[in-house]
Amino acid sequence: MNGCCCVEASTLVLMADGSQRPIRDLRIGDLVRTETGTAHIRDIIKGREPELVRIGLAQGGNLVATGNHPLFTDKGVKRCSEVVVDDRLRTEGGCVAIESIELAPHEPATSNLTLGKAIGCVSHDFEVYNLVLDGSSVFFANGLLVGDDTRSDYGENHATNISTRNE
Repeated sequence: MNGCCCVEASTLVLMADGSQRPIRDLRIGDLVRTETGTAHIRDIIKGREPELVRIGLAQGGNLVATGNHPLFTDKGVKRCSEVVVDDRLRTEGGCVAIESIELAPHEPATSNLTLGKAIGCVSHDFEVYNLVLDGSSVFFANGLLVGDDTRSDYGENHATNISTRNE
């Protein structure tokens, strides 16, 4: 799935009722919050990726996603690999500053050893997901407005400058 637009499996998605659930626990038909209301999940994309970006937020928390995943900034849409520390990411209530950007660390390698021979190893790839929604291509992941890979152009309405709104 190299090049996909996905978030890490434990990423919390904002549901229509205001609760949050890990993206790995969502099901087709679930109702999630979008920028303009709510939308049902039409499909769930699941895969594995060898490298993810961790974006640390000034208010605490982070988002771990593929480099291609679209993020909504106060100046428009950027891919995770394109954002910089000076960017401000859109949230449901305004914007939040980026504090750090780094490659997400892998868990240490583990092996099952018998008489010095490895008989099994755990993959270093990350489990990743994305949502395909009915009537929308955006949702909130770990509090941030993110897109999916079904659209390459999100239109001018997403480039609205709301940099004066703070969280």
